[in-house]
Amino acid sequence: MSKFEEVTLEGLINLTTEEIKKNLNYVVSDSSIKSFRRYFEDIVTYQTISDIDGCVKVEGNPMFVSTNVAAALIASNIRRNGNLERGEKLTDRWSDLHSENTLFAKKRIVELEKEYLEDSFESKVLNTLKEVNTEENIINPVNLIKIGTCMHDRISGYTESRDHKENEYIKLAKEAWVTEKQKYIKYNLTKTAYYKVLKDIFEENDLRHYPLVTKEALESVASLTYNLDRDNYVATPDIHSFYRMNDASKLIYMDVIDAYEDEIRECFESYRSRHSGKAKIKTIN
Repeated sequence: MSKFEEVTLEGLINLTTEEIKKNLNYVVSDSSIKSFRRYFEDIVTYQTISDIDGCVKVEGNPMFVSTNVAAALIASNIRRNGNLERGEKLTDRWSDLHSENTLFAKKRIVELEKEYLEDSFESKVLNTLKEVNTEENIINPVNLIKIGTCMHDRISGYTESRDHKENEYIKLAKEAWVTEKQKYIKYNLTKTAYYKVLKDIFEENDLRHYPLVTKEALESVASLTYNLDRDNYVATPDIHSFYRMNDASKLIYMDVIDAYEDEIRECFESYRSRHSGKAKIKTIN
């Protein structure tokens, strides 16, 4: 690894983001750069904690881009294919998994979760549970996806909380799903994509972590199919986001479209049959 420059994890995040900002062939907006950093930082903290390769590496040139950069480029909509163009290059860098970088990652994981939830986990669980118990019909599945994926982070030990009531909030998150699940059964919605997503999150193996790109891909497929089933307005950018986040997710963790292909296809075809001649929806291949 002699050609690689060794830096701290914080340095890797800062320097890579700065090079993306300066070295691309055309101007990228500040909001896009902020978005890139958000996804990239989530991925490299995940790589640090998971200790898959013994270190975190960044490479970028027109021939090859490391998956952490490629996924962040796609998710932030800077480069739809995750590639760099002719003349664009990132400095090859690596960050070791020693204690300083691991501690930084653990600290940032807690902070990034709060940014993702736009709230504390505890408050998000209580508000979602209240919504589930108050609404007679099923609620928009996004908030349940948020608390369910963050619940996994706590059970697996990925997110370390100092709240002594941690287990109580995990139980309340599961209680929210048990209550909501009864509505899905009651209204015969157990074959929908959003039900399948929620069931997999709340009832599958607890020892897992969903990277941010996967969390948002799951949110996107659930929200899109939920709204189409209700004939709610769906904007074209929402559909583009759905495909983009899936492309980013499958580089890092899972292909959401592949996992829920049958349910997604059924939703799109049902919508199209109800609105024949009124609207066109891009379907999965």
